[in-house]
Amino acid sequence: MTVTWADAGNPKAQVTLDDARAWAMEYGYVKTNVPLDRPVAQRVDLVAFFEVYNANAFSVFRQKFKSRRLRPPNEEQVRRRPATRDDETDDESDDEDYTEEEIAKMLSEYEQYKDYESLKWRYVKRPGGQAVRPELWYKCYGTSQYINEGENKSPAPVWREDGSIDYGGRDKWDAWTRCAGMTVKQAKIGFVKAIRAALDDRPSNFY
Repeated sequence: MTVTWADAGNPKAQVTLDDARAWAMEYGYVKTNVPLDRPVAQRVDLVAFFEVYNANAFSVFRQKFKSRRLRPPNEEQVRRRPATRDDETDDESDDEDYTEEEIAKMLSEYEQYKDYESLKWRYVKRPGGQAVRPELWYKCYGTSQYINEGENKSPAPVWREDGSIDYGGRDKWDAWTRCAGMTVKQAKIGFVKAIRAALDDRPSNFY
């Protein structure tokens, strides 16, 4: 049975990842750097779509869909806020909305996945043919660096040795810098939310 927005708020609604992908495509949440002939799973920008609902994983979006009267992203009831550093920090690291049991589970998941670089992450082509990692890899990188090294005090990279723009280096720098002001626990929660989101959308993030 096809799920529609009219089913939002119904605890029995069987919303799937394919439903979320279809809605994201319908409302224009696509990655501009992925060729049109690639599969929908690689082209759709679920990260941006989920952010409309303050969710950064399909499991979170699914729970909200089943418990709240969500509306399509183009309707006034759901409005995207301008992205600021404070908003990004809150979205990635707030622990006030979690029970002690949930936090303990997330901290355990951090220990399980902290060696995230051993996973088979995809590469994504940027302008000029430069290969970078998916966005969620950088969120894992930034929080991991903050946990292990503290705040980022390095200068922002601009150019690579070959004279091209250092997209990957700048994305890493931004992700690490964005963690400023977090506690270690908040950074670990942010890491787990990112790795969960990546694992929820394996085709876009892993080989």
